[in-house]
Amino acid sequence: MIGRRLILSELQKRYADIWAVRCTNLEIEPGEFVSIVGPSGSGKTSLLTMIAGFEMPTAGTIRIGDKDVTPLPPNRRDIGMVFQKYALFPHLTVGQNIAFPLKMRRALSGAPLKSRLEEILQLVQLSEYRDRYPNQLSGGQQQRVAVARALVFDPPVILMDEPLGALDKKLREAMQFELKRIQQRLGATVVYVTHDQDEALAMSDRVAVMRQGELQQIGTPTELYGKPANAFVADFIGVMNFVPGTYVGTESGKHVFQVAEDVLLRAPTVSDGSAIHLVKGSPLHLAIRPEHISLAPSGQNRDSTGAGIVEASVFFGSTNILLVRLTRLPSVVLRVELPAGQATAFEQGSSVNLLIDEARVQTFPIKEGFAA
Repeated sequence: MIGRRLILSELQKRYADIWAVRCTNLEIEPGEFVSIVGPSGSGKTSLLTMIAGFEMPTAGTIRIGDKDVTPLPPNRRDIGMVFQKYALFPHLTVGQNIAFPLKMRRALSGAPLKSRLEEILQLVQLSEYRDRYPNQLSGGQQQRVAVARALVFDPPVILMDEPLGALDKKLREAMQFELKRIQQRLGATVVYVTHDQDEALAMSDRVAVMRQGELQQIGTPTELYGKPANAFVADFIGVMNFVPGTYVGTESGKHVFQVAEDVLLRAPTVSDGSAIHLVKGSPLHLAIRPEHISLAPSGQNRDSTGAGIVEASVFFGSTNILLVRLTRLPSVVLRVELPAGQATAFEQGSSVNLLIDEARVQTFPIKEGFAA
């Protein structure tokens, strides 16, 4: 394992009157792959540039292993970096580009350098391209050269800023698996910034969600998707339906909410527990994922939550996404995800009953904001 622990303590960055990063604490374990996500202006890039040493923090410390690197310039932090623009030297071959960090550090020369270069070329599956120039490579191959160059000197931490952003969708997905394979084989510590939530969920051991310079939640992809800490995370990670409701009491150990005059919805718990004190009449957001809603033809299921009209149905291969407007709450349109075979029964304009998996309903304070 080449990775070291990365610890950010009380890290802050301020530009004049604007706080780019506020009091952030984050500990990344050796060999862990952590993605940082958030909307534009959330502070994720500022966080990365401070770790890299391109920006000095206003306050706080950055430690790699047992070493405080906060005052060190980028070239003394020994961090590997991969960016969306690969910044390969056009006049150097693949082998020369990859070997460049070793030569600059005077870490290896002669036979040991050739041996290390061959090892890395095999790892990224580019041995046969050693003598080609960057303009003779595809986008995916150039990206692998950039990754190999960042790995060749066994850095304790690797920073990646939108490294797959320039690739088309199919190649991007293929490279996600390739990057994860390489990272796991080496045991590299990776901090990965991306605007693509699906990419972060697919690749990461943990995902950190930022908003307006503050860390909202860090957890495994399963935790963030299934148990978001607040409405912002719920809305930003994946797709979430929100329905306004009012707390009316308890029934059989479940909280009961009124969402329309004669429509009740139940939820097993309140998402942030003791932080919310439920009293009758409390307004809340009720949240449910599209895959946790099913449909039945109108009048066929008496256990349904309510009635609606299908406004649209879009085919996505194995699934269909349907937009259903609630009859009793016409301001609310729910997104429903069904297997393609089931969706054929519900054409645009169909009257349907909605069946919500109440065990999956989550609740959040009405005052919380959503993702931008």
